[in-house]
Amino acid sequence: MRLSIFAAAIAASIGLAACATPSGPYDPNAPIAGATLVDERAMGMAVTAAHGADLAAEIAVDAGLLKGANAAKVADALDAAHTAIGAANAAYILGDAATYNAKVDAARNLIERAIALTPKK
Repeated sequence: MRLSIFAAAIAASIGLAACATPSGPYDPNAPIAGATLVDERAMGMAVTAAHGADLAAEIAVDAGLLKGANAAKVADALDAAHTAIGAANAAYILGDAATYNAKVDAARNLIERAIALTPKK
């Protein structure tokens, strides 16, 4: 049962992280609004993916699949991902698009690393 929940958490993390695109019609006359919508959805998906990866790691630890040095690497990657998400949010508030994009990309890469290091069975 835990492994099926674990697999679902992993699938949700990856799937949600890939969905940072706007839904509905896009108005080319409103590029700033469209870009803002994509940025906000990217942030939301990064947060959701990070929480899903947190849950997957917790389940793997509870199941005895993730331990020792590997558990520490996963924890470090997820801590760094949450820090990158916080920095991206701060950059978004300041209107610093370059830093925002870099930090969202960093969070995604760290989440992917944590998922790759988390045993699946």
